[in-house]
Amino acid sequence: MKASNNAKISITGTVKKALLNEGSRNEHVGFILETKTDQYRLRRLKENPFSDDFFLDYLNKTITIEGFVHNNQLFVQSIESTD
Repeated sequence: MKASNNAKISITGTVKKALLNEGSRNEHVGFILETKTDQYRLRRLKENPFSDDFFLDYLNKTITIEGFVHNNQLFVQSIESTD
């Protein structure tokens, strides 16, 4: 996954489900955005990353997200479906 970045970015990729934090107390299934070169954990501000099913509607779809990357997490500000 890509390193931290505080600048607003726009990224296009496919939404997938993945096992996150495997082997830890925080292991859970969450959503990632998979691009040609990177994977980003998808998060919405002020939402619980362990139980937020918001991205389920976008599963296996190609979307463009604007937001901020912090600690390998992409904090979503806006989404545009490209499928």
